[in-house]
Amino acid sequence: MNAVIEKLGGVDLIEFDNTMSLIAGDHREEEGWRQTLPWVRSLTRRGIGQIWVHHTGHDESRTYGTKVREWQMDTVIHLERVKRADTDVSFELQFRKARERTPETQNEFKTARVALVNNKWTVANVTGFENPIPASPLQIEWWEKLEAWTEDERERLGLSRTYL
Repeated sequence: MNAVIEKLGGVDLIEFDNTMSLIAGDHREEEGWRQTLPWVRSLTRRGIGQIWVHHTGHDESRTYGTKVREWQMDTVIHLERVKRADTDVSFELQFRKARERTPETQNEFKTARVALVNNKWTVANVTGFENPIPASPLQIEWWEKLEAWTEDERERLGLSRTYL
């Protein structure tokens, strides 16, 4: 991975999807993540942001295995499935850990419901989808970047909008 980063001339962000596929060992134990931590810290020292995707087990209320992975993270987000008749992609987004949360930024870290309806992302507060709360400027910027990235990826992969 370091060779790829160097060949690209550096990167700002890497998404690792998912820890179960990328890190050897029993994920109920700490050893696999412990062996990965020096490299994770080296990425951080180089200013490379990281998104580590992990899965739940049969208990969908928590991540599978040891919680040690989360100790070093600045932010831990949990996505919980929400059933909706009008889409297959909807979830509740919960910030279980947010080191950047302050009294001034707490609204940026509120639980929200997210859905992909008619190829558009929608966001609403936790009480439901029917009464959306106004998005903050930071949230609007984040969703616009997500939509632009999604469109770029569709184009790069030669996929139609209906495929994704």
